[in-house]
Amino acid sequence: LGLLPTRAQLERAERITNEYRDKLKAQGNPCKLIFVTPDYYEERPKACMNGWGSLFLTITPDGTALPCHGARQLPVQFPNVRDHDLR
Repeated sequence: LGLLPTRAQLERAERITNEYRDKLKAQGNPCKLIFVTPDYYEERPKACMNGWGSLFLTITPDGTALPCHGARQLPVQFPNVRDHDLR
């Protein structure tokens, strides 16, 4: 057996997390449960770091514009500020 959870296990974990979120909200508890689902079973990666790319932009020393600090690991071609205007 591998360590990677199955899709069914991830769906169950997310469902349980959502149930607890609802329970906490109904109790007036300000605690926020964070559950980040992995991209293993998705066709495209989701916005990482809660969508930082919509607020921040990382420019690497070579000019590559990344939506987050870890995005270079993705098999995607990112634009370079030497070739494209940031506006």
